[in-house]
Amino acid sequence: MREIEKLDAGLEYDVTDPEVDARKLRAIELCAALNAIPVPDTAARDEAIRALLGSCGEGVALLPTIRCDHGAHIHVGDDVWIGGNATILPGVTIGSNVVVAAGAVVTRDVPDSALVGGVPAKALRELEDDVERG
Repeated sequence: MREIEKLDAGLEYDVTDPEVDARKLRAIELCAALNAIPVPDTAARDEAIRALLGSCGEGVALLPTIRCDHGAHIHVGDDVWIGGNATILPGVTIGSNVVVAAGAVVTRDVPDSALVGGVPAKALRELEDDVERG
């Protein structure tokens, strides 16, 4: 099994493998590009967020400076706000109607309607899902 396949399967893998390294470098470059886009330029930021993440719902805001490991493994639902200086590690799914506090380090899945924060991030409280969807 190739190291990149081990990574994708959630197994231990060699971080020095060229394929693994290439994926990590791509995520670093995409994070840098996203962080350079002015926050008011929501269309460009949305495009950059979608290039970085494995999947992304509607109404997602990632404030600068965002850092992540292997962005393709991160999946984000609808109506998510991620504060500045947050770090998201691979294999993470963030549900809908979520707030990730500034400076948080997300190391595991986040359920719907949650406020999370800290290092590592943990649930701080449940949020009311009061967003009207079409």
